[in-house]
Amino acid sequence: MVLLDNWWLPICQQEDKWDVLMNEQLKKREDTVRWTDAVRLSQSENREAYEKDLKKDRQITRKMQRIVDMETELALKEGQTIVRGRRRHPIRVIKPES
Repeated sequence: MVLLDNWWLPICQQEDKWDVLMNEQLKKREDTVRWTDAVRLSQSENREAYEKDLKKDRQITRKMQRIVDMETELALKEGQTIVRGRRRHPIRVIKPES
């Protein structure tokens, strides 16, 4: 994304300006395709792929958290104490109900 935004987009914008200047001098229009269209398309495809990856990561995270919750519940039923964080400086300690 950074390379597209900071390198290719300015170059394509300059090419589009050049094409406009050339078309004005030649008094004809060759095509309606712009150089920046390709960069914009790449940005869109990149954004869609990123969103797809985020969605997949969220699903995996939910599944993993569900597993951790089930393991915690089972450990508490077995009478184990659960320590979240570091052992010396725990964030949370969960003890089984007596």
